[in-house]
Amino acid sequence: MTIVLQIVNGAAEKLGVKSAESALEPGDFQVILNELNDMLSIWADQGLTPAFKPVSNSDDVVDIEPSAVSATKNNLAIQIAPSFQRIVTRELALAADTTLQALEASVIFIGDVALPDTLPIGSGNDCSNIFSNDRFFPQNKKVNF
Repeated sequence: MTIVLQIVNGAAEKLGVKSAESALEPGDFQVILNELNDMLSIWADQGLTPAFKPVSNSDDVVDIEPSAVSATKNNLAIQIAPSFQRIVTRELALAADTTLQALEASVIFIGDVALPDTLPIGSGNDCSNIFSNDRFFPQNKKVNF
Protein backbone atom coordinates (compact mmCIF):
# COMPACT_ATOMS: atom_id res chain seq x y z
CA MET A 1 0.00 0.00 0.00
CA THR A 2 1.76 3.10 -1.24
CA ILE A 3 0.61 6.62 -0.51
CA VAL A 4 1.01 9.67 -2.74
CA LEU A 5 3.59 11.31 -0.46
CA GLN A 6 5.97 8.34 -0.79
CA ILE A 7 5.88 8.42 -4.59
CA VAL A 8 6.11 12.21 -4.87
CA ASN A 9 9.00 12.43 -2.39
CA GLY A 10 10.78 9.50 -4.04
CA ALA A 11 10.57 11.09 -7.49
CA ALA A 12 11.68 14.49 -6.17
CA GLU A 13 14.66 12.93 -4.37
CA LYS A 14 15.72 10.98 -7.47
CA LEU A 15 15.71 14.22 -9.45
CA GLY A 16 17.52 16.16 -6.72
CA VAL A 17 14.68 18.62 -6.15
CA LYS A 18 14.16 17.53 -2.54
CA SER A 19 16.57 16.37 0.11
CA ALA A 20 15.68 13.89 2.83
CA GLU A 21 15.65 16.63 5.47
CA SER A 22 13.45 19.21 3.75
CA ALA A 23 9.81 19.04 2.72
CA LEU A 24 8.49 20.05 -0.69
CA GLU A 25 6.81 23.41 -1.09
CA PRO A 26 3.02 23.12 -1.56
CA GLY A 27 3.23 24.50 -5.10
CA ASP A 28 5.97 22.03 -6.04
CA PHE A 29 3.99 19.19 -4.51
CA GLN A 30 0.94 20.12 -6.60
CA VAL A 31 2.99 20.22 -9.83
CA ILE A 32 4.36 16.75 -9.13
CA LEU A 33 0.92 15.44 -8.12
CA ASN A 34 -0.60 16.67 -11.39
CA GLU A 35 2.16 14.95 -13.38
CA LEU A 36 1.64 11.77 -11.34
CA ASN A 37 -2.08 11.72 -12.13
CA ASP A 38 -1.43 12.39 -15.83
CA MET A 39 1.23 9.69 -16.15
CA LEU A 40 -0.67 7.00 -14.24
CA SER A 41 -3.89 7.78 -16.13
CA ILE A 42 -2.05 7.15 -19.39
CA TRP A 43 -0.59 3.94 -17.97
CA ALA A 44 -4.08 2.87 -16.84
CA ASP A 45 -5.37 3.36 -20.39
CA GLN A 46 -2.49 1.21 -21.65
CA GLY A 47 -3.25 -1.50 -19.07
CA LEU A 48 -0.09 -1.04 -17.00
CA THR A 49 -1.89 0.29 -13.90
CA PRO A 50 -5.51 -0.75 -14.48
CA ALA A 51 -6.76 -0.09 -10.92
CA PHE A 52 -5.47 3.51 -10.76
CA LYS A 53 -7.87 6.28 -9.81
CA PRO A 54 -6.70 9.94 -9.73
CA VAL A 55 -5.52 11.14 -6.31
CA SER A 56 -5.70 14.59 -4.74
CA ASN A 57 -4.17 14.48 -1.24
CA SER A 58 -0.75 13.54 0.07
CA ASP A 59 -2.17 10.75 2.24
CA ASP A 60 -4.31 9.14 -0.49
CA VAL A 61 -3.51 5.55 -1.37
CA VAL A 62 -2.27 5.06 -4.94
CA ASP A 63 -3.96 1.99 -6.44
CA ILE A 64 -1.04 0.44 -8.30
CA GLU A 65 0.74 -2.88 -7.97
CA PRO A 66 3.82 -2.97 -5.71
CA SER A 67 5.89 -3.88 -8.78
CA ALA A 68 4.88 -0.56 -10.38
CA VAL A 69 6.12 1.73 -7.58
CA SER A 70 9.75 1.89 -8.70
CA ALA A 71 8.80 2.48 -12.34
CA THR A 72 6.40 5.20 -11.22
CA LYS A 73 9.04 7.04 -9.18
CA ASN A 74 11.70 6.85 -11.89
CA ASN A 75 9.42 7.88 -14.75
CA LEU A 76 7.75 10.59 -12.68
CA ALA A 77 11.18 12.07 -11.98
CA ILE A 78 11.77 12.31 -15.73
CA GLN A 79 8.31 13.83 -16.27
CA ILE A 80 8.87 16.61 -13.72
CA ALA A 81 12.44 17.45 -14.75
CA PRO A 82 11.48 20.28 -17.16
CA SER A 83 9.23 21.90 -14.53
CA PHE A 84 12.18 22.18 -12.14
CA GLN A 85 14.84 23.01 -14.77
CA ARG A 86 16.74 19.79 -14.01
CA ILE A 87 18.72 17.64 -16.39
CA VAL A 88 17.86 13.95 -16.48
CA THR A 89 20.99 11.91 -15.80
CA ARG A 90 21.87 8.88 -17.86
CA GLU A 91 21.51 6.68 -14.78
CA LEU A 92 17.98 7.94 -14.09
CA ALA A 93 16.95 7.48 -17.72
CA LEU A 94 18.34 3.94 -17.72
CA ALA A 95 16.63 3.11 -14.42
CA ALA A 96 13.33 4.50 -15.71
CA ASP A 97 13.58 2.48 -18.91
CA THR A 98 14.56 -0.72 -17.10
CA THR A 99 11.82 -0.49 -14.49
CA LEU A 100 9.18 0.37 -17.10
CA GLN A 101 10.21 -2.64 -19.20
CA ALA A 102 9.98 -4.84 -16.10
CA LEU A 103 6.51 -3.45 -15.37
CA GLU A 104 5.40 -4.10 -18.94
CA ALA A 105 6.76 -7.65 -18.79
CA SER A 106 4.92 -8.34 -15.54
CA VAL A 107 1.59 -6.95 -16.75
CA ILE A 108 1.32 -7.65 -20.46
CA PHE A 109 0.70 -11.24 -21.53
CA ILE A 110 1.29 -12.34 -25.10
CA GLY A 111 -0.79 -15.44 -25.69
CA ASP A 112 0.04 -18.52 -27.68
CA VAL A 113 0.22 -18.13 -31.42
CA ALA A 114 -2.51 -20.08 -33.18
CA LEU A 115 -1.50 -21.37 -36.57
CA PRO A 116 -4.23 -22.46 -39.00
CA ASP A 117 -4.54 -26.04 -40.20
CA THR A 118 -4.39 -24.70 -43.76
CA LEU A 119 -0.84 -23.47 -43.31
CA PRO A 120 1.09 -24.47 -46.45
CA ILE A 121 3.76 -27.12 -46.10
CA GLY A 122 6.40 -24.74 -47.38
CA SER A 123 5.77 -22.55 -44.34
CA GLY A 124 7.00 -25.16 -41.90
CA ASN A 125 3.91 -27.36 -41.62
CA ASP A 126 5.85 -30.49 -42.43
CA CYS A 127 8.23 -32.76 -40.58
CA SER A 128 9.62 -34.80 -43.41
CA ASN A 129 12.45 -37.24 -42.88
CA ILE A 130 13.25 -40.91 -43.53
CA PHE A 131 11.09 -42.22 -40.68
CA SER A 132 8.00 -40.04 -40.92
CA ASN A 133 6.21 -37.64 -43.17
CA ASP A 134 3.92 -35.99 -40.63
CA ARG A 135 2.14 -32.70 -40.78
CA PHE A 136 2.21 -30.53 -37.66
CA PHE A 137 -1.44 -29.56 -38.25
CA PRO A 138 -3.10 -32.76 -39.51
CA GLN A 139 -6.69 -31.43 -39.45
CA ASN A 140 -6.62 -30.51 -43.13
CA LYS A 141 -5.13 -33.29 -45.25
CA LYS A 142 -5.52 -31.43 -48.53
CA VAL A 143 -2.31 -29.93 -49.84
CA ASN A 144 -3.01 -26.32 -50.73
CA PHE A 145 -0.05 -25.72 -53.02
